[in-house]
Amino acid sequence: MYNLLEIDRELERLSKQTGGVFDLRDLQAILSVGSEGKSRFQRLVSRLVEVEILFRFCRGFYVRRDFDIRLLSRKIDDSSFISLECVLARECVISPTPINFVTALSTRPRRRVFESELGTIRYLSIADSMTGFGIYPAGPLRYAYPERAFLDVLYYYKKGLKLNFNPYTDMDLVRLDQEKIEEYLSHYRNPNFIGFAKGVLNDYRDV
Repeated sequence: MYNLLEIDRELERLSKQTGGVFDLRDLQAILSVGSEGKSRFQRLVSRLVEVEILFRFCRGFYVRRDFDIRLLSRKIDDSSFISLECVLARECVISPTPINFVTALSTRPRRRVFESELGTIRYLSIADSMTGFGIYPAGPLRYAYPERAFLDVLYYYKKGLKLNFNPYTDMDLVRLDQEKIEEYLSHYRNPNFIGFAKGVLNDYRDV
């Protein structure tokens, strides 16, 4: 018989390292249940969810109540980095966004959304060739620099992405390094997008 209180304490201890995020492999190691005890393991995880020691976010991934959704986004897709409104809000370029919402860019080939009552993680697909600039590590996470996040906003907006702010009027571009934007823009090859981005920049400069 498993002691749920002891499991709860162990998960709480480990959450300081994992941000309250666990996949099935993590839980198998923590609960000391190997592949030979699959049905027993599944029953135990179901019980942990039932008593709200764990919460199921999406298939194969479980979290504690006060989990870090940014770390979960990286755990689900280790090729990803956080960008768009998440970065711009963090830098006060736009108004704050919900704390339980993350947009990340991934080299995987299609757009994906993982959504539950605990939050939403949205992955947008990006070419490998566009991951070599404007990104920096922060512990286990990776972030776009705000100037790169600005260009990502414009790029995906032009491709039809719906945003919860107006990219023409709701960004405080004074907080961004204009020279760095120009440098990052040189990595793009689509002349239509380059013209669009420069037009948005010029509109802000004329205000």
